[in-house]
Amino acid sequence: MNETERFWETTNKALATRKEPLVHVNMRLPQEVVNFYKQEPNYTKAMREALVKVMQMRKEEDDDDR
Repeated sequence: MNETERFWETTNKALATRKEPLVHVNMRLPQEVVNFYKQEPNYTKAMREALVKVMQMRKEEDDDDR
């Protein structure tokens, strides 16, 4: 496989597994929260994962209430 074919194969795989695009937001947080997440190698990813988990839990609670 030549370089061009390898590029398109990788690109097509990436497009096939692409997730929903992320939206950039700014928010103010208590310093304690920032300090906690900054202990992580990728603190913004850790914050994002925590927020997504909370949202999923709340959605499940809402579904259970119906």
